[in-house]
Amino acid sequence: MSDQLILDIILNGELGTKLKSLNEGEKVKLEDEERKQLLEGQIFRALMEKFPNIDFYELLAHNIKLSRMAVKYAGSLVKFEALIQGEEVGLAKIQVGYYKCTFCGTALEVKIELEGEPIVCPNCKRKSLKIDNEKSKWVDYSNIYLRELPRNIEAGTSEDYAALQSKSWDAVYCGISPNARIVVVYAMVRLKPHNKKNFKEGGDLFFDAEKIVPLEDEAQYIKIASAEHAQFRTIFGNDETIRAIIQKQIAPDVVGRDFAKEGHNLVLHSPLEYKNPFTGSMMRGAIHEVLYGDSKTSKSEQEKDISFAHYNLGEYVVAETSSRAGFVYAVDNDKRVIYWGKLPLNDRGLVLIDGMQKLTEEEMGQFREVLAQGRIKVAKSVSGERACRLRLIAALNPSKEMENYLFKIEGLKDTHVFANSPDLTRWDIFVPFRTNDVDAERYISSVNQERPIDSDVYRRHVLWAWSLKPEDILIGKETKAAIIENAIEMKSYISSDFPMIHAGLREQITRIAVAYAAFRHSVNETFQLVVLKEHVAMAADFITRMVEINQYYSYISGLRERDELLPEEVKEIDVSINDKFVSLMLILSKGAKSSEELGKSLGVSAQNIKQNYYPTLNEFGLIDNSKGRGVALTLKGKRYMKLSQRFDFNETTKYTSVYQYTAQMRPPLFISGPLFDDEITILKKSSIVVYRSIVERQETGQNKPDSDILLYTSHQRRNVSQNWSQPTLVEVDSTKASPQQENLPGFSTKNSTEKPPKDLKADGRCPMCGETGHMWEFKGKWMCQNCLDHMEEGDNNV
Repeated sequence: MSDQLILDIILNGELGTKLKSLNEGEKVKLEDEERKQLLEGQIFRALMEKFPNIDFYELLAHNIKLSRMAVKYAGSLVKFEALIQGEEVGLAKIQVGYYKCTFCGTALEVKIELEGEPIVCPNCKRKSLKIDNEKSKWVDYSNIYLRELPRNIEAGTSEDYAALQSKSWDAVYCGISPNARIVVVYAMVRLKPHNKKNFKEGGDLFFDAEKIVPLEDEAQYIKIASAEHAQFRTIFGNDETIRAIIQKQIAPDVVGRDFAKEGHNLVLHSPLEYKNPFTGSMMRGAIHEVLYGDSKTSKSEQEKDISFAHYNLGEYVVAETSSRAGFVYAVDNDKRVIYWGKLPLNDRGLVLIDGMQKLTEEEMGQFREVLAQGRIKVAKSVSGERACRLRLIAALNPSKEMENYLFKIEGLKDTHVFANSPDLTRWDIFVPFRTNDVDAERYISSVNQERPIDSDVYRRHVLWAWSLKPEDILIGKETKAAIIENAIEMKSYISSDFPMIHAGLREQITRIAVAYAAFRHSVNETFQLVVLKEHVAMAADFITRMVEINQYYSYISGLRERDELLPEEVKEIDVSINDKFVSLMLILSKGAKSSEELGKSLGVSAQNIKQNYYPTLNEFGLIDNSKGRGVALTLKGKRYMKLSQRFDFNETTKYTSVYQYTAQMRPPLFISGPLFDDEITILKKSSIVVYRSIVERQETGQNKPDSDILLYTSHQRRNVSQNWSQPTLVEVDSTKASPQQENLPGFSTKNSTEKPPKDLKADGRCPMCGETGHMWEFKGKWMCQNCLDHMEEGDNNV
């Protein structure tokens, strides 16, 4: 029976009457057989023009979850939510084909979607039809690769979850693929056999997409009524309830990990972004948390509870079993398709990573870009760009048990993931997990703990926090002042060597304070989030506890002592190394290098570098050549290079005043500080004069507080001075200025009350002590430098 005949039967029968009623807005129920009749041959396509008020897709589709797709739906119209993981665009297919028989000349026009592609000529019954591509009607189409939404995955184990999570479905869509990440798809389910000639070998289900509709994030369309806000205030504004939520709302059977759970709550309640209250620019609000330590300490259990095991908030990812797209993206050069990974597919949401230490170096490189930019750009054989703004909870295990580290924080450093200091600065919360942190009897006896509040209420509160926009978050003047005050008080925690706490401390406090405000549901009468001083105090207290629980301050104090460069060490290093060593360290001052790279630069083998250079440099603590990380200068090495490039310790001619120095016709070179205290000590012991003076920066004209000014004595190093930064302006005592000084950059004679003294003669004799040499004028008297120093200090009994 032809499709046209079926259409006529439908329109003239009982089903046609029902369709007319539906088109008029009446509620009419279709029987299963009637639905099947409309789907047969996709007759509903032809009916759409006759009944424009009927949404045939919604009327006929089975509403299912993509991860529960089964062969029983083959030939049916289905509706499901999905993530678009990749798209193959720029394709075309025939919608209406124009055919001509090469034997009898019969011409026919065929609607391919409705009637299918003809095989034989309807006149001569021969397989002699040839399509005319120019006369035929073509349409755009795309191959789309779909994945289930994490929140729709139902799985009892992480293995089942990973299997459903990694499954990718193919769909063919007539038209241009929508520019969206999350979509609702209406599609006919098809079966694609593995072997077209033998269906017994099995096949794959795929989709012939009829309609694709962009779908907002779950948090974007959540609506919280005033009554629900009142309920949230009652629950989350109560201190006792908050304590119970921290202890038992997430993974209630896990005991003794309250600090970690408090951190989870802050991550879950962190808004995506807001305006930096100090600069006005957009600032990351989404919190990134790291859980590190021994295995079997509940890190994974807590992540699973937040994701698929209970709340379905975010996507749980096992690093070593991630899908073909990995974390960020993968490129199929043959199909010219970018398969987007876990991070971009969860933009604006949450990703929970288990076993992060299993990430490859390539994945870590991509990961760094995501954390730094909040976007991922692909510029290979295929180009593309996606946003990656998200909250993160990542768990990893160090290479050894935590008991093997003197300080807990060393366990975090003992991973390739956090071997580079900049990687650390992109995370906000660090939680160590050591087996003996919790008494064994306590967690053995703890079972069947109840969650203090309803899970749906908690989940909706989290989604409300995720829905907050920058204009919904208020940070007042008093709160800003409190942030600055607490940051100043905590500045001693800042370390550049391993910056768990770093120069972005002010922003770190702000980010956590905003999360506390959301967690405690601090809103005004218009339901905007209000961040108060008390939330800043909570944030500062949390960071202080984090420093303590990680044993971080003890660790960085040890590093500071280790990296101190003492005068006697400098002299010992000078004796022990030659110019080749200095050349190697100069190369490392520009960044970490491999042994092969160093050997190539110095014209020796990598083995030579390892045998003849590393032992000496390691002995003095000047380099770090940890396995797999390349070779880098330590802070002590950087300090030594700073000194060795500024100063020549082989020439230590003593000059006790600016005047004496310039009289020897050696133009002084002024360098502004601040200098390290040990550097000042070295300089003084090396007979190099250090002056304290007011520094005025030439480029800004702004006065600065007292800073260290160095008077440098080397002939050799003076030749490289043009490579240094613009010298600062230095005010010196003009009563000691020589004629040569008046021509020096930055020399000022303002406020001068006396004329500069003049040199008597090089071979003069001091009338006061009888010494010969240069004579200096002081209050009308001529004397040697030694006597001059005593007179200037007020000793008139020379």
